[in-house]
Amino acid sequence: MVTIKSKNLEITEAFNEFITKKSASLEKLIDGRNTSDIVIEIEKEAGHSKKGENFFASGSVSLPGQNISVQERSEDAKKAIVGMIDDFKVEVKKYKSKNKESIRKRQQNSDKFLLSTKENNQDDTE
Repeated sequence: MVTIKSKNLEITEAFNEFITKKSASLEKLIDGRNTSDIVIEIEKEAGHSKKGENFFASGSVSLPGQNISVQERSEDAKKAIVGMIDDFKVEVKKYKSKNKESIRKRQQNSDKFLLSTKENNQDDTE
């Protein structure tokens, strides 16, 4: 589930739908990973900028063995959200590939152990 928070910014229904729609692919990517909620925060940065408004988007999620957090700044709130979600996807894909590699290594090690145990048992019976 995605939790959306805002600071110094009112989130309209349309903007809320935009964030939910964009984050749906992220939810699918980490589905079934025993996670806590995905937290997405958007804030309009305080302070005066000569170029106009600045927006800061950040997101975080706790996955087994790792917490992932990403941040993005932009002059447009939607661009900040899209950039942050894209960065999120990259980090989650890295996590998943490392996790798969770790599982393969453990499986190979256990297979080697089973083979060596089997060979030792055959030697003992002879």
